[in-house]
Amino acid sequence: MAKGIAIEECLVPVVAADPKLYLAELGDDYLVERAQAGEEWALNYADAYARLAAQFERAQSPLKPLGDVRVAGWDGFALRALPAPKELPKRFVSRARAVVMEMIVNGTRWMIVTELDRSRIRYAIAASEGGYDGVIFPDHSSKSGFESVLDDTVRRTNPEVVILSGTREISSLDMDLWREVHPGLDVVETARHGAIQMRPLDTGGVRLTAFRSRWERQLGGGGAQ
Repeated sequence: MAKGIAIEECLVPVVAADPKLYLAELGDDYLVERAQAGEEWALNYADAYARLAAQFERAQSPLKPLGDVRVAGWDGFALRALPAPKELPKRFVSRARAVVMEMIVNGTRWMIVTELDRSRIRYAIAASEGGYDGVIFPDHSSKSGFESVLDDTVRRTNPEVVILSGTREISSLDMDLWREVHPGLDVVETARHGAIQMRPLDTGGVRLTAFRSRWERQLGGGGAQ
């Protein structure tokens, strides 16, 4: 956690009164099994939560559960967590709990996906209010089904821009095929194009600019350009 920065509250998937019971509160049978077997990667989940809880307790800032809530907002900007299904799988529930976010910037709507969970993403899309101007998607290209879930998300949200956030170029994507299947869609990899600046325009909408490639596109404010 950043030092010297006042943080009013921290939103987490579940709040455990006793950090030792975090995995049980999370409800992921697979993680509990692996932790009981002594596997370090599984134990790290509970250890990380305990350290986070201790730091926020010292700072007298609460941990709060993140659900279907408005996270932040000011003039021209809003960020909220989209609804999640109440029934979750018993295995890999930690992945299913990964929150899908919605961001409104100067009249443009963005969906922010953090984890490769098809049912969770579909539920969030169904609970939202229609299509999106853009989707921000993580680089999970090393995981099975990545391109299928990405394609499914794009078909359901019908965005004009997909930003793939990662540190390495995704060689598995056939960009020519993507342009054929999704005409007019820009797929922008941060590893290839650099960081993406989103600048609100006085006329409405935003202008996106990639620092490395200088790719640009305007969304909203009378249509994409």
